[in-house]
Amino acid sequence: MAKLARIIQLQVKKELGLYLTVGIGDNPAMAKMALDITAKHDFNLIGEWHFETIPQYLWPIQELDEVWSIGGRTAKKLKRLGILSMRDLALFDPYRLKQEFGVRGEELFALAWGVYRSILKDKYIVKESSLSNSQVLPRDYDDPSEIEVVIREIGERVASRLRVKNKIAGTVSLFIGYSYASSQAQRSHGFNVQMKITPTNRSGDISRALIQLFRDHYDGAVVRNIGVAGGRLQAAGFDQLDLLRPVTEQVNEAKIDTVLDDIRKKFDLTSLVKLSSIGQGGTMIDRAGLVGGHNGGNAFG
Repeated sequence: MAKLARIIQLQVKKELGLYLTVGIGDNPAMAKMALDITAKHDFNLIGEWHFETIPQYLWPIQELDEVWSIGGRTAKKLKRLGILSMRDLALFDPYRLKQEFGVRGEELFALAWGVYRSILKDKYIVKESSLSNSQVLPRDYDDPSEIEVVIREIGERVASRLRVKNKIAGTVSLFIGYSYASSQAQRSHGFNVQMKITPTNRSGDISRALIQLFRDHYDGAVVRNIGVAGGRLQAAGFDQLDLLRPVTEQVNEAKIDTVLDDIRKKFDLTSLVKLSSIGQGGTMIDRAGLVGGHNGGNAFG
């Protein structure tokens, strides 16, 4: 499998100029952990795990929330139970885990042994649809005004996608990921918050809600990742106005959004940009030419 992975890497590098990291395992969960934990730090960018190597690669890990599917809250609860490493988790009483976490406890115990019970052929039914955009920032951001510029840019992008699909969102979510140094200092990888909004696809309404979320929860940490999502989607068809704002102002905002969409569709994304996107912190212009968020290999020289 490693030889096949290398062939794929070389072919993609030759045709697209992109460097691939590859995780190989006896099941999807093991391959994902091999990708996250081993491949990204390997000279060949390939990580390969098997059941017999789980004690070697997985069990020594002590930062539990660095393991796929284990979040910060779960990691803290595990540590309160005296589980300080993945080895501790593998040797813990599975019945106690189920008592503390329910079905999730069984999944955690299985994960510690590299076991993954999901059946890939089973069709996954999405309970609630959403649209999202995220990006890794080109550098560490510690100026709130610069962070808000990027939040606004991503929020407007999500709003534009909603309009293209003729949808409106009833909730907005904001993810802020801290830099490595900040996450170590604060013992937190960031925060993920959500709020209900009057269903809309207007850029201004969505951006204002996102920036309000940021101001309510930001604690001054250095930021390296930002993600935005619109949820509880429904067909557009109507526009519910805010009674506390002038009607003409809201109607004009919707018209401006439509005009911007038409111009950018005819020319390109950067044919019209706000002044703040040109200034310090904006990423919209630089990212317009990327492929899937990547710089087509130029980042590696």
